[in-house]
Amino acid sequence: MNKHTVGLEAFRQHVESRARAGGTEARLQSFRAHFHLAAECIRLRLEAGLSQRALARASGVPQSEISRMERGLANPTWRTLEAVARASGMTLAFVPLPKRERPRRASRGR
Repeated sequence: MNKHTVGLEAFRQHVESRARAGGTEARLQSFRAHFHLAAECIRLRLEAGLSQRALARASGVPQSEISRMERGLANPTWRTLEAVARASGMTLAFVPLPKRERPRRASRGR
């Protein structure tokens, strides 16, 4: 497992633990976060005018993996996401969450 896979897995575990601890609304937010990536993959591919097969050829990622990503069943590595993004004419980036979705910061005992 490379460092990017470890990071994504840690994030997935964090989201799941928040969902378990927070009740129905937290579970719903977890569900949305989990499938947001799948929806984005589909949207970007369609906007680029690519079929899954064409995206697979352009990115070097197997079509079966692209299909799993788009169904929310995959846990893609950073390298896989970057390859798919570049083949779609995009790049990966961190984007700030809307304020209402940002996690609360723990107090630092000041």
